[in-house]
Amino acid sequence: MRLAAVIALALATVLTSVRSGAAGEVERAEATALQEEIARYREMLAGDVCAKTGTDDTPPPVDPRKPLPPDAGKPAQGARNLAALLENATAFIVTPLAKGASTGTGFFVGADLVVTNQHVVDGAKDGWVLVASRAGGATKATVEKMTSKAAHPGDLDFALLKLAKPAPGAVQLELDSATEKLDGVVAAGFPGIVTQLDSGLDQLMKGDTSAMPDLVLTRGEINAKFNQRNGVATVVHTAKIAPGNSGGPLVDACGRIVGVNTFMNSADGAAVSANFALAATELNQFLSRANIAATMRTTRCSAGGN
Repeated sequence: MRLAAVIALALATVLTSVRSGAAGEVERAEATALQEEIARYREMLAGDVCAKTGTDDTPPPVDPRKPLPPDAGKPAQGARNLAALLENATAFIVTPLAKGASTGTGFFVGADLVVTNQHVVDGAKDGWVLVASRAGGATKATVEKMTSKAAHPGDLDFALLKLAKPAPGAVQLELDSATEKLDGVVAAGFPGIVTQLDSGLDQLMKGDTSAMPDLVLTRGEINAKFNQRNGVATVVHTAKIAPGNSGGPLVDACGRIVGVNTFMNSADGAAVSANFALAATELNQFLSRANIAATMRTTRCSAGGN
């Protein structure tokens, strides 16, 4: 697949070598800094280092159990503010595999913590992925926790990623369990059919750690909310998603997470499909088991964003 081939080649450039030749000093410095950061993090993992490192201006450690500042979850007022909120809440994920690479979407649940689908990071080579966001640029992240069994469509399918450094602009969205059928929703993510044509991907893969593909937002409405036969609470909706959206948030008009986009189901021989998100209640339980605080709203989002 063209996107996977491009990313596999680019990952080798970004993460295992410093650009030379015509590349500028700033570009090489960015690539070098990312390499050094990855090397330090690998040493910490290998040696189980708990001692403080760095200079006095090193950012203080982030307690993953604490939510981001209260204003981070304020309801969005209008489409423009909702878009801005989602820009700082979501992340683009590249997973290097034994052969090639895959991409997906995630969202912040702490300044240095991102949630995505398990199947987005399954098979990650050496247990790490590349996370790029408007909130913090591109950095390495390790897979800290996944749902207990191999994820198949319809199963619980979550993974928690720990970033090598906090993202200073990260926004943590609130959760919402009060939406009903026909309520409007927005899906946020990085579908491959769009991302593979985005020059931001090329810039990121050439070593510009401040670059990334543009976030894709689509509108829709909730069709159904039910428990599958396996007991997993699920939201069916019409907001368009595609491969690459996996792990991204499905939000209401207030910017609260209704669900996590995870899979699609198509009727054989027919141009009919349904989009499925794992419900926010399932996400809340996953976060709770990881000792991460999240705010669950049980009152409906009004048209004014309250």
